[in-house]
Amino acid sequence: MPIELMIDGSTGVARFTVSGEFTLDDMRAAVDRLAADPDYRPGMAILSDHRAIARPASAEEVAGLVGHVAEHGGIFAGARMAIVTDSAASYGMMRMLSALAEDVPMKIAVFLDAAEAERWLRP
Repeated sequence: MPIELMIDGSTGVARFTVSGEFTLDDMRAAVDRLAADPDYRPGMAILSDHRAIARPASAEEVAGLVGHVAEHGGIFAGARMAIVTDSAASYGMMRMLSALAEDVPMKIAVFLDAAEAERWLRP
């Protein structure tokens, strides 16, 4: 599975690790897994680590992902999502994701430094 999900109850952070090749269907399935996970709580911090991806997401994948998150309604309301990447191309695509997601009721920020992303997620 190119997108792993772990919810850390002790820190209250849901963590995605994206690696290798992935598809829009993989991204949608990961969102669905998080939304359905009994340990997920609305407003929970989400960290998505993209440092091991084989390629950046495409514009079509980004738009499809934003639409899918929006379909989940308020379950992500109040959440803060930090995306970590180490690629300039991926950084640009994830910034596009955060701009497209302005109508989704969650805050999204993109980082090149994992420690900075973790700090941003803390209330």
